[in-house]
Amino acid sequence: MSSYGEKRDRDDERTRGDLKAMQDGFQNSSSSGRSGSVSKKKNTLMCVSFLVILIAAILIVVLISL
Repeated sequence: MSSYGEKRDRDDERTRGDLKAMQDGFQNSSSSGRSGSVSKKKNTLMCVSFLVILIAAILIVVLISL
């Protein structure tokens, strides 16, 4: 029974370490200032352009099938 408890303690320590590393990573990525808004604008632009290309492809297929 004690081996189960020891294993659980090790797993808890590992989980806490992983959570700490993830929190540090998020803090480092969000502390860079304006890069977040630039990335958001770029993602929005890519999404809009993808939708435009998708709509154009659908229209071309519909026109060809007529």
